[in-house]
Amino acid sequence: MKNYYFMGIGGVSMHKLALFLFSLGYSVSGYDKVESKNTTQLEFAGIKVYYKPNINHLKNVDVVVINGAISETHKELKYAREHNITIIDRAELLYKISCKFKYVIAVSGTHGKTTTANMIYHILRNAGLKVSCHIGAEIENDRLCIDDDYLVVEACEFNRSFLKLKPYIGIVLNVEPEHLDCYKNFNGLKNAFSKFLKQSKNKFVLYSNNTKFLKSRLDCNWISSVGNFNKKNKEVAVSVCEFLGIDKVDANNFMQSYSPAKRRQEVIGHINGFSVLLDYAHHPTEVNEFIHWFGTNNMIIFQPHTYSRTKLLFKEFLNVFKNLDNIIIYKEYPAREKKGDGVTAKQLFKSLKLLNNKALYFKNAFKLKRYIYKFAKSKIAFVGAGDIDKVAKFCIKSKKNLKPVDKMYKV
Repeated sequence: MKNYYFMGIGGVSMHKLALFLFSLGYSVSGYDKVESKNTTQLEFAGIKVYYKPNINHLKNVDVVVINGAISETHKELKYAREHNITIIDRAELLYKISCKFKYVIAVSGTHGKTTTANMIYHILRNAGLKVSCHIGAEIENDRLCIDDDYLVVEACEFNRSFLKLKPYIGIVLNVEPEHLDCYKNFNGLKNAFSKFLKQSKNKFVLYSNNTKFLKSRLDCNWISSVGNFNKKNKEVAVSVCEFLGIDKVDANNFMQSYSPAKRRQEVIGHINGFSVLLDYAHHPTEVNEFIHWFGTNNMIIFQPHTYSRTKLLFKEFLNVFKNLDNIIIYKEYPAREKKGDGVTAKQLFKSLKLLNNKALYFKNAFKLKRYIYKFAKSKIAFVGAGDIDKVAKFCIKSKKNLKPVDKMYKV
C-alpha cells in the first residue's frame, strides 16, 4: 500500500482528496503552512499534518501530491525531485480517482462552476442516486465515496487542470479571459475549453456570446437561459439532470431545498444591525453580477486576488467599481505570486480614485473594522477569493474597546 504525502494538504480540494485516499486504507500525511478548519478535520481523522517543512517527512513516502500553490523552491519538493519520489499534481490524482466511478459530470467555465456543480449534486442526491462530489467549496452533505455511481466535479481551467478529466458529461458555462498567466492568450484559453469538451462523451454548453465560438467546433447540447447568474446555473443543472433521467418537475422541486456553498452570497453576521455577507467573486464579471444582486448602494469591500489577474483585467475592474458610492479596496491576496507579477491593490485603488473619489483603500483589518462600525449605514459585503473571509469574521466580532475614529477618517 502506497504512502501519500500532500503538500498544501489544507487546501479545499487537497484535504478532500487526502481524506478519500485515507478512507481507502492508504497511508496519508502532509504539510501546510497554517492550521485551519481543514487541517483540524484531517488530524481528527487520524492524518498527520506538519506545519514546518522538513525533508524527514518524506523518508518513507512513495507519492507526493502537489498543487499550483507549491513553489519549485520548496525544500520538500526539491528533496522529492532529487530522490526520484513520484510526484503528481492534484488534477492528475483527481482523474485517477474519477476513473473509479461509472459516470463523471464535470462542470467547467470561467464563472459559476461551484454553484452549478453543487446544484447538480443536490438534485441527484435528492433523487436517490448514489452520488459523490468534488467541489471547490464547503457545501452541505459533502461526500466522496468509492461505492457511488456518479461523481460531480468542478473542472478548473487553471494550469489546464480540467484537461486531465475525461468525463461522461462535460459542461461549459462561459468562457471569458481568466488565468491568462497560464495561457499565451485568450485563443489559447478557448482552445483548452474546446479540448475539454472533445474529451467529454456528452457535451452541454450554456449559450452566450462568449460560448458561441464552440458552435462551429463541436456538436453540443445547447442550453438557453435568460436572467441572473443563479437562474442560468439552475437551468443548466436541471437540464443535465433531466438528461440523466431525472424528471424536470422533480428536479425543480428538489431545488427548493438547495443551500448555496460557503462564501456564495453567505450571510455571516451583522454590524450596526445590517447584514454582513461573504462572496467568492474575484473576476470582474462575477463581481458585477454580485453587485447587481446585492445592490449598488450597499458597502462593498473587495480584495483583489493575484497580481496578474488585477493587471490583465485592470480596466474591467475599474468599470465595475467606478460608479459605486461605498466601495473599499482591501490589500490584495497574492496567492502564488509576487508583486512583480502584476498590479497591486493600492495601484488599482489609485486609478479608481481618479474615476470615483468616494473609493477608499485599507491594508489594515483593525482600521477597516473601526471605519465600518463608524460609518456603515447599509448591508456590507466582503468580496474576493483570498483571505477576505477571515477579515470579515474579524470585523463582525464585538466592537468593544474599539477606539473612536474621526469623521474625516484617513486611510
